[in-house]
Amino acid sequence: MFQKIQNRMLRVAYIFWACSLPTGVMKRLNARGKNMLKINRLESLKNQTYDAILQAIMDGDFKQGKIYSAQFFADHFKVSRTPVREAMLRLRDDGLIRVIPNRGVEINPLTEQSAKDIFRARIAIEGYCAMYLAKNKDTLAGRETIKRMSKIASATKLTKEDDLEFHFEIIKFCKNPIFEEEFISMRAKVQIFWDSLIMKGEHREEEVRKEHLKILKKIKEGDGKGAFRAVEEHMEVSIFAFLHGNG
Repeated sequence: MFQKIQNRMLRVAYIFWACSLPTGVMKRLNARGKNMLKINRLESLKNQTYDAILQAIMDGDFKQGKIYSAQFFADHFKVSRTPVREAMLRLRDDGLIRVIPNRGVEINPLTEQSAKDIFRARIAIEGYCAMYLAKNKDTLAGRETIKRMSKIASATKLTKEDDLEFHFEIIKFCKNPIFEEEFISMRAKVQIFWDSLIMKGEHREEEVRKEHLKILKKIKEGDGKGAFRAVEEHMEVSIFAFLHGNG
């Protein structure tokens, strides 16, 4: 248990250390990380099983308060229990499920404090990435990323998939596998409660679209600090919406 906590602390420490690096150094680290990502993302049955269960949790297929056995997941996804057990351990480490000895697992509820922690960690990662994109907006990759973000932001209706992709475009631009992994882990926890809290009602949906447009505007202007602040404001409003609804 101590080793797992230590590993998580090291990963968080790396994020804040990376945010302080000069652009040239960060580019070299990102390029090195890109090669690592290609190696680590080789498809395997256990990874596919993990991804399938994670997606099902995010889609709300499995309910809170209900206990699920490893055999249930094995039957549901038509795989053996070995990759299911490995996937369950990863999901436990991600904080998405709770293991109940001799019974199975259940989906973890998201507490008020954990919600705040998640959104504020996203500020650190996404804020940096938005700032990095703003500084590199005129590169070919920067222009392509901004073009995709603009298409998402201009859509007449915002879905949870659109919202996820808008933010992930910012993260992906840095080409840093640690940022991507942390984002996906945090985002998965929030996605579980999307329909019931975050996007409850049209009013919040329109607010989110406006907040996305503000982030995009600062990036297009090359205003790195402004982009960071826009991400921070968006997350702080989202924390409030998550905890209190839209009234």
